[in-house]
Amino acid sequence: MASDVKLDTRLIRKLREDKGWSQEHLAAVSGLSVRTIQRLEAEGNASLESRSAITLALGVEPLALDEAMKSPVVELPPTLTVDVIKARPAIDLFKVAQLIALVVGLMIAMGYVVGRDLAKRDNQINASCKANPADCRR
Repeated sequence: MASDVKLDTRLIRKLREDKGWSQEHLAAVSGLSVRTIQRLEAEGNASLESRSAITLALGVEPLALDEAMKSPVVELPPTLTVDVIKARPAIDLFKVAQLIALVVGLMIAMGYVVGRDLAKRDNQINASCKANPADCRR
């Protein structure tokens, strides 16, 4: 079937056993048959619906059980690990502080301009209200 997915059989069994569940209990909780649970743990072939039911019952994300999503565990030699750590670019705190100061300065300047324009508008409204109070009913 085109909608079949390959699941990680060891992970399904581990998650079930970590909860202390039998295959029968997982079948009851997921709404699948015991035979389907047995087949999932033995072969890993599942329909999308079965995968959804079992992941919901086990409380994991649907992609967490997919065989293709497993990442191989690779042990790095100690020297390679140290080289990788040294290769990371360091954060220049001075440049970060400069950027923060620039952003804050721009925010202050924009606040000043907006405040100034609002004050001019309010002053014009006040002046026109003093000239003709009948037009200024609030």
